[in-house]
Amino acid sequence: RARVALLDAEHSLKLTQDEQRTANEDLLDLFDPEGFGPEGDWKKLDGLCLSKDTGDYTYEVCLFDEAKQIPSSGGSGFSLGYVEMFVLEQSCSTGEIEYYTRQHYTQGAKCWNGPHRSVEFVLTCRAENTLLTVAELEKCEYQITGTSPALCRPLEDEHTKDEL
Repeated sequence: RARVALLDAEHSLKLTQDEQRTANEDLLDLFDPEGFGPEGDWKKLDGLCLSKDTGDYTYEVCLFDEAKQIPSSGGSGFSLGYVEMFVLEQSCSTGEIEYYTRQHYTQGAKCWNGPHRSVEFVLTCRAENTLLTVAELEKCEYQITGTSPALCRPLEDEHTKDEL
């Protein structure tokens, strides 16, 4: 009986240690400037799916996950790719707001006689999380534009700036 209680306690301890390790890893990811931003601003959008109906297709981008193309006439859709996180622009560095304006989604379903589908997702500041436009710039290479309040920052008060 004591042996069973010991085994149960050891099992519970291992589960608790695993949960703690996972929580610590999640916490580090949360404040990673290359992932969810230095203040974790993007975490609340993790898994949020935005869609745009263009007539023949509905395009869906699930932030930090996958982009899809779904035929309006029914049938199975196509993966346009999986997120590679944000794409660093040459003129900015990790943690700056400009860093978070582009996400690339790559390794989507292979096009017939072409490359794997991919998406460049370009974001700007606006009060709503939404998709605005979808364009196929090259065969199976898409650009989707959208907006998010996560890119909006309060304007600095000129008076406060002068005091510094």
